[in-house]
Amino acid sequence: MATNQLSRSAAWAPAGVVFAMWTMMLLASPTAAFELPSFLKATVNTNGNVNRPTGATAYQANQPYDGIEIPIAGRFVFRPALFWLEGGVLGFCVLFILIHFVGKTRNRQMAERFASAALPTLEEEFAVVTNDDGKGHLLWNGGNSALMFASGRRGCASLHVTFDLIPRHDPMEIVFAFLKDTVLASNTAFRDTITLTFTLPPTADNVSGVFALVNKGALQHTRTGRFDLTFAKVNDSDSAVTSRGLSKQWAIMSESSDLTDGFLGEPDQKGVAQRSKLGLVDLLEGQAGKFLDSLVLTDQPFTRPTRGPIPAEKRERLLILTLQVPKSRTDALKAVELLQFGCNLVDALDKGVIKVRNETLNKLRKTRAQVDKELQEEATKEQREAEQEAKEEAKRKAEKEKFDKLSPAEQAKRKEVERKRAMKKGAHKVR
Repeated sequence: MATNQLSRSAAWAPAGVVFAMWTMMLLASPTAAFELPSFLKATVNTNGNVNRPTGATAYQANQPYDGIEIPIAGRFVFRPALFWLEGGVLGFCVLFILIHFVGKTRNRQMAERFASAALPTLEEEFAVVTNDDGKGHLLWNGGNSALMFASGRRGCASLHVTFDLIPRHDPMEIVFAFLKDTVLASNTAFRDTITLTFTLPPTADNVSGVFALVNKGALQHTRTGRFDLTFAKVNDSDSAVTSRGLSKQWAIMSESSDLTDGFLGEPDQKGVAQRSKLGLVDLLEGQAGKFLDSLVLTDQPFTRPTRGPIPAEKRERLLILTLQVPKSRTDALKAVELLQFGCNLVDALDKGVIKVRNETLNKLRKTRAQVDKELQEEATKEQREAEQEAKEEAKRKAEKEKFDKLSPAEQAKRKEVERKRAMKKGAHKVR
C-alpha cells in the first residue's frame, strides 16, 4: 500500500510534452516561415543585397529600423527588436528551469529535515534502515515523492515513511490541475504530507477492525476515495471527543466501540486509566498534535477491489499515521514524537493493551464475509451475464431447430398460437 503511495508519480510527462511542443512552435518565426535558404537567395538575386544585413528576411530588410544594432563581424549585425518573440520564449524557458530547480531543492530540504530528525528514532527502534548506496536514507521518485524504509522490529513487519509533497518543481502540473479542476469541477488538493505506514504481523484471519482519529480540517481529504474507511461510522460530535479528553478539532471514525475505548478510553472518568496507559490523548493535546492529520488502524485495502475479494491470508493489517510536513528543525523534532508514539502503539497492539472482545471479532468477521460476497458477485457479474446469454441463445437455437422439423401445417398452427399469445399480453399491458 505504501508502495502505491510512492508510485504516484507527478504528472509532469504530459505537461512537459505540451510545454516542449508549444516552445518549438513559438521558436519558429512566422516572418521567416517561407524564406528560401540564404545560399539560394544569394544565387537568385545578388543585386539588392549589398547593404542588406545578412540573415534578415526580405520583409525585415525593406522596413525602416531605428532600434539598437549590435555589430558582430562585417555585415553581420544583431537587431534585438526583431527577436522579441524568441527572447520571450527563451526568458520563459529560463524562468521555468529556475522554478524547477528552486522547487526541487525546496522539496528535498523539507523531506531531509524530517528524515534527519527521525533517523535516530528509526535506528533505535528498527534493526535495518535502508540506505541508498550511501547517498542517504531517502529514496526519491521524481521531485516530490520520497520513501524511507525500516524493518526488523517485534510487533511490526516493516515501516514505510512516504513523503508526498507539492510539485513545486513542475509549475505546469499545478496549472494543468487547476485547469482540470475548473473544467471538471473537481478538487485536486496539493498538500505536503508524511505518511507513516506500520505493517503489522499477520494473524489467523488478519481481522483487526477499522478505527480512525482524524483532524476535522483533513476529514474530507482523508475519506475521499478510501474503501477501508467505509467500514467505520463517523462520530464528529463535540461530546464524543471532549468526554475523552480531546479538543473539538478531532473526529472519531470507528467500526466498533471496543476499538474506540481501546484507543481513547471510555468516556469521562471510566477511561482515565486506559488513556494514561496509552498516552495518545496527552500527545495530541501537546505540540505534536498539531502535525497529525489522521491515525488509522485498518485491515482493508485503500481502494475497492474490482477482481473479487482479497483472500484473508493476503490482507494486511496496517497502522497509518498521516502527518503535516514540519517547516523547521524544531517542528521536525516535535513531529518525530508521533513516530515514537506509532512505535509504542505497535507494542500496545502486539501486547493486547488495545483489544476487542470475541463477540466483536465475530461481528467484524461477519461484516467482512458479507462484503466479500458482494465483491465476488460484482467481479463475476459480467461472466454470469455472458453465461446466461449463452444459455438463452442455445435455448432459442434448439427451439428453432425443433420448429423447422414440424410440418407446414403445424408450423402455421404454432405461429397462430404465438400471435394470439402476443395479442393477449399486449391487451394486458394496455389495461
